[in-house]
Amino acid sequence: MRIASFQVVALCTLLISAAIAPAAAQDVILDGRYRGMGPASGAVLEIAPDAGGFAGMFSERGDAPREFLAERTGDIAETILARDGTRVLMQIATRPFGAEMVLIPLDPEGQFVPAEARVLAFLAPGLSEPRVPEGYARAPARGATETITANRFLVSYPWWRPAGVARGYRALPERHRTMIRLFPAVQLDLIWKLCLAPDPGGALGTALRGQDVTCSEVTGGLKSAQRKGRYRAYRDEVAGAAAPLRRAVRCADGYVLPDDSCAQAADAVAAAATALATPGRVLARYR
Repeated sequence: MRIASFQVVALCTLLISAAIAPAAAQDVILDGRYRGMGPASGAVLEIAPDAGGFAGMFSERGDAPREFLAERTGDIAETILARDGTRVLMQIATRPFGAEMVLIPLDPEGQFVPAEARVLAFLAPGLSEPRVPEGYARAPARGATETITANRFLVSYPWWRPAGVARGYRALPERHRTMIRLFPAVQLDLIWKLCLAPDPGGALGTALRGQDVTCSEVTGGLKSAQRKGRYRAYRDEVAGAAAPLRRAVRCADGYVLPDDSCAQAADAVAAAATALATPGRVLARYR
């Protein structure tokens, strides 16, 4: 059955934020067949958008599959799973590695039992179980005012939730935001995450300025890329562009690198500056 949205968003947000450590360098759409990882190993989630929200199937190791129809609350799927007289609130949200599922049991009186809640992590189709990269740092805390180095940001932002990306992008010095714009695949990736942020503030406007795309084009285009099997190629292009960009910002910040690394970085920046590419043109290849 479909249900009206419950007033438990704060509780679910708390549970999700206490779940597994950041888990991948890739964002995905809530659509497809996901496999459980970590404590959820052996579980399977199938989900796809439909006219009323989402439709899908969920099974844990050893259990029979349970089909469901879920309401849409933003990008979150929400429903009640009922079996053998027990009921569980299920919420599914997109995460960089795929999806997180919050399961909160209800007692016989219909009250939530948060002490028995679980959070399960699911890996998106086509992705390998990830590892935190060397140099990873947590996103700036809400209300933090310090700046962040571009090196730390570029290593870490793919693992952050959209709100963290927005805080980190605002904390970048302008000269580093300018350098990132020279690499349109990375800029497109940042724009996507900022478009998903609940309160991007001025970060989104800054990132979109002069980039030949809108949020609706980015989110719709990347959903299309996943449906058409082009999403992995898109991720590969982002990763390929990020490597010389990270080298360039390390050189700009005075990191000690092998003799020819900064010369190669300078060449990469010069080539990017003269290419006149935009995130809109990158997106057009995959949508």
